[in-house]
Amino acid sequence: MGQNELTQSSLAKRLQISRSAVNAWEMGISVPSTQYIVELADYFNVSTDYILEIGNDETVNISFLTESEKEIVYRLLKYFKKCHHLTETIKADPAFQANEDLTEILNSGEI
Repeated sequence: MGQNELTQSSLAKRLQISRSAVNAWEMGISVPSTQYIVELADYFNVSTDYILEIGNDETVNISFLTESEKEIVYRLLKYFKKCHHLTETIKADPAFQANEDLTEILNSGEI
């Protein structure tokens, strides 16, 4: 059941359904009802859009953080977004691609 180390049986027990129902969802044979989509989203701390594979935005619940902690998270996100944009710009620019040292750094994952 993915990165949460959760078995189909334990999820089924938590949702009070059969393990075969969870298996059918995982295999794409059936889809969960709206009730279970909401419960799954709540349990895994993701949006219902994520469960339904609508869009590619990821969400993280930070409601338990203080306002100052949230500000730190927002600043980090802005920083990483800027770094990602810079990395993509460098990769797309032929002038930078000619620099073997920079190419090695980009490929190493250091940036």
